[in-house]
Amino acid sequence: MNKKGKKKFEDPGVSFADMNVPGMPWYDKKAKNGGREDIDLTRKERRAIIWGALLRTLPALLVIVFSFTLAFLIVYLWLS
Repeated sequence: MNKKGKKKFEDPGVSFADMNVPGMPWYDKKAKNGGREDIDLTRKERRAIIWGALLRTLPALLVIVFSFTLAFLIVYLWLS
């Protein structure tokens, strides 16, 4: 802790995205699987993950479709 009672930041070392990108100076050709771990999923688990992702993006997709439909109707009624 420092003088103000705040904890000093410590990097936990967790990486959320693979930073091993071809063309970058730190690119390592020897990195296995791009730094990803192999995960064994059953067919049911894989379907559940995909279904959850689709359900998560569905509201945003509906808002976009509704907005374009509304804009089209406004322009159509305005020009007719």
